[in-house]
Amino acid sequence: MREQRGKDAGPPGETSDAVQDAAISPASSTGVTARRPRLDIRLIRTLSVLIEERSITAAADRMNETQPQVSLKLQQLREITGDALLVRVSRAMMPTAYALSLVGPVKRILADVAALESGSRAITSDFADRAFTLALPDYISAGLIGAYFSAFRMERPGCELNIHPVVSASASLKELEDGSVDVLLESVLLRSSQVRTQKLFSDHFVCLARPNHPLIGAPLQVDVYLGLAHLRASHHSSLNDGVVDRHLASLDLARNIKATTPYLNSVGETLKTTDLVFTTAAHLGRYLAEEFALQVLEPPVDFPPLEYSMQWHNRAHRSAESVWFRDFLLRVTEQYLSTQARLCPASTVPGQ
Repeated sequence: MREQRGKDAGPPGETSDAVQDAAISPASSTGVTARRPRLDIRLIRTLSVLIEERSITAAADRMNETQPQVSLKLQQLREITGDALLVRVSRAMMPTAYALSLVGPVKRILADVAALESGSRAITSDFADRAFTLALPDYISAGLIGAYFSAFRMERPGCELNIHPVVSASASLKELEDGSVDVLLESVLLRSSQVRTQKLFSDHFVCLARPNHPLIGAPLQVDVYLGLAHLRASHHSSLNDGVVDRHLASLDLARNIKATTPYLNSVGETLKTTDLVFTTAAHLGRYLAEEFALQVLEPPVDFPPLEYSMQWHNRAHRSAESVWFRDFLLRVTEQYLSTQARLCPASTVPGQ
């Protein structure tokens, strides 16, 4: 009697997905413990194609391999992960929940390998669901942070941007090392041979006060400036806390501090309703001045400039994602400060 083939069967010598699915079950009837295969980029590529095609036959065609070769790789992947990865549902093969959870990591691995093989730093769309974390001191202007969020939502709506506080130099270094922070933006450089830096922008100090302050004339004189009632912000999220008073002390000078706050969001309203003055970075000062109708004055003391830099770990230096994120921060910062430069000409933007 001639053998009758089912309508789903392939041509003679070819095995269907259904038959191969049954043949590559992780269970073994031999009782012999096989040596566990090792995960490599070849298997990762196969997994990516299988999840996309949901068919051993289609995956084999796409990879220019035979069905038995792809079946063997799937069997190895199952042994490595301890998961079926693809299961038959009706007449189709569907990824398991665990397989779907691997889609993002697999895409990122393949993108990094492609960049490594080509030496290219070009951005790809393979990290549509990536989360990026930026560590900032608390004196960075809310206007600049808002610009980051606004541009990020437009360019990478599927990704996540997290702002992280700066606690200490040792904590920041650890966070860059373990990858919990992608980029640190600070005016103080970390001391590590494994951390790379790039200047983001320079800034100078300004003094804020309410309009028609009874004790202020223009320009400010040193003795008048030091004698004014000063508001000091004690930064809990900064590596450069106390820079104003340290510089004054180096000149044998001291200002008249009459109030201290750890909350920068209280500064604007406080200045607006009291005779206190506040010395801060120009990009933050201009933002507060616009929001609370304050006057901006040049302090009569020559404070050193604030040099803000991006800092990242060497292990992420050539990552396509990290390269894109650093370029993004540089570009958005330049656009924001260029707009502010009309109000604050002494500020400089990246590259100037």
